[in-house]
Amino acid sequence: MARINKKDEAPQLLIYVGPSTKSIRQYSSYIGGYPKQLESLLKENPVLNSMFISPEELDAFEKDRKVKGTAASVTYEKAKTILLGGNA
Repeated sequence: MARINKKDEAPQLLIYVGPSTKSIRQYSSYIGGYPKQLESLLKENPVLNSMFISPEELDAFEKDRKVKGTAASVTYEKAKTILLGGNA
């Protein structure tokens, strides 16, 4: 999973791979950390942090997300329930 870099490293690019909402769109990219508008939601629901991945992880995540029972699939479904109430 993606992590936030230390100050002496170059800012890391993160891609949001969770479901689109009014606050954030799927495949939005962020440099140097998580989006400010989601800080409290991320603290309340740490599973959502795993919806931010590095570009190098994107292809593997997308393949795994489509396979029921994989970590990516389960995590995506949890994120969908949290963000959309499971109504998507």
